[in-house]
Amino acid sequence: MEHWPDLPAAIRTWAGRYAGRVDLAAPVQVVPGGERIKNDLRVLDRVGRLAAEAGLDRHGYVVIVGGGAVVHAVG
Repeated sequence: MEHWPDLPAAIRTWAGRYAGRVDLAAPVQVVPGGERIKNDLRVLDRVGRLAAEAGLDRHGYVVIVGGGAVVHAVG
């Protein structure tokens, strides 16, 4: 987040512009980067709970902005 601290707000603004076509099912989440995220069950639990609470199924999307370790962990 240090390189783009306004990213969560930018995502919310973008989604608002496309309201009706894009709905944020949960608040934008910021997770730590780096290889350690792959072994951090708290992050996996948080993302999984938010997806379940939002009722996401195979027709929904989780958009991940980040590097490889973040994509691997959240994906």
